[in-house]
Amino acid sequence: FLECMPPSRRCESYWVTPWSVCLSQIDYDEGVGMHEKIAVMHSGTCVLRLELCPHRSFKKFSYIRSPENELLGAMQTLEKYRPLQSTRSHYAIYGKQPLSGCQTISLEGNMLYHWATITRPAFSLDAKMRMEGSYKGDSAWTISLQLGLPPPRWVVKNKKGGAAIVPRSGDKKSHQYVIAPGVDPGLVVCGTFAQLLALDELRL
Repeated sequence: FLECMPPSRRCESYWVTPWSVCLSQIDYDEGVGMHEKIAVMHSGTCVLRLELCPHRSFKKFSYIRSPENELLGAMQTLEKYRPLQSTRSHYAIYGKQPLSGCQTISLEGNMLYHWATITRPAFSLDAKMRMEGSYKGDSAWTISLQLGLPPPRWVVKNKKGGAAIVPRSGDKKSHQYVIAPGVDPGLVVCGTFAQLLALDELRL
C-alpha cells in the first residue's frame, strides 16, 4: 500500500502519535480549525505523516503524506449523509500506488486508487476492512477498538492469521503498533485511524 512502510519478514514496531480527544458536541460539516498532524515513526525516523480533518467534520479529506509532504493517499467517508450510531457506515482509504480493478479519484493533481473500505457496523467497535480491486478476494480484516481510557488501543487480525496489536501506551504520548511478519503496516495504521474518523463523524 505504501512504499515507505513495506511488510517485513519479522515482527516490527511503529510508534504513532495519538489523535486528540474530541471535546466538541456540535456537528461542523466543514470542520473547525486546521488538520491535525499525526507522525508515524520507525526506528526513530518519521516515515509517514497523517493529516486528519478537524473533529466533527463530514466529507472532508484526511491526507496521507510522506515526511517531505508528498501526497501518498487519503481517507474520506463514503456516506452521502452524516450517519447515526444506529446505522452502518463506510470509510474509504485511497493510495497513490496503482491498483487494478478499483475506482479512482483525483486529488491535488494525483490519481489515487481505492485500496480499502472500512465498514463500521451499528453499535459496534469491531470494524471490517475489506480490500478492493485485484485484492478484493482476500480475507477481510477485523479492527477491534478496545474500550478504556484514551489513547485507544486495537487488535487487528484476519482469517489468514495476520495480526497487529496496539497495546495501551504507558506515557499516552504515542501508540506502539506491533506488526506481525507479512502484514502491511501502512494499511493497519491507516485502517485504525479511518475507524476513528468514521466514529468521529457520527451525528450527535
